[in-house]
Amino acid sequence: MKLLSCLVLMLVSVLPVCGQMRTFASVKGGEIRAEITGCTDTVAELRREDGKRFTVPLATLSEADRKWIAEWRKTHKPYRVQVVPSQKKGNTREVKEAITGTVKGNDCWYVLGVKNTGVQAVTGLRLEYIVYPPGNSGAMPVPGSVEVAEIAPGKTGQAATAKCFVPQAREVIRSGLTDAVRLTESGLAGLHLELWIDGKPAGVMKAGTVPEDAAAALAAWREKQTAPAALPEGKVPEKMIEKTR
Repeated sequence: MKLLSCLVLMLVSVLPVCGQMRTFASVKGGEIRAEITGCTDTVAELRREDGKRFTVPLATLSEADRKWIAEWRKTHKPYRVQVVPSQKKGNTREVKEAITGTVKGNDCWYVLGVKNTGVQAVTGLRLEYIVYPPGNSGAMPVPGSVEVAEIAPGKTGQAATAKCFVPQAREVIRSGLTDAVRLTESGLAGLHLELWIDGKPAGVMKAGTVPEDAAAALAAWREKQTAPAALPEGKVPEKMIEKTR
């Protein structure tokens, strides 16, 4: 399995989803067919069918178009967030395993600082992730998710991943006729993080070294979380029972 070493992506811009093509009319009676791609309090950004982008002052559009744009802005908000992961490590502890016996290691996790660098509050933010231990540690990657509380403009929210127990690295030191084992604390190898806002994908961030199939692995984990629970063999769903009565 190939590994991908990545720099931390600090800034994630979450832009509005474009609208469908529609006809906009001006107060002077002119018309143009375009889709809206962005908007401020005074200007709308449109894109014509030929792909050309241009801006139009809202005051020059018809009253009906201004009302439509006002409704569009309620569900198409631009966000800018800065995500800064910081790796944490707990005190050394021992874990009993059936095959290797007692293993010393450390709980490791990431604390995620999420700064809102935009001009409006960030709401409905969900972080989904996979935390990766070193490949030779014998530990398994830990997937998970966390909801982030509303973040006001200019403020920073904080979240944390689940903990991953990472065994300490063993090194055999030979000296004459005797061998000694030296244990060294290990940290996490990397983090694959995906941002979701109001249930829609909003950005991807990677830190450290992660496998190339990290996104696919997280998608598979997500599918398992949303899949309906399997019924025991021969069990009929209650809704089907109601319909047959």
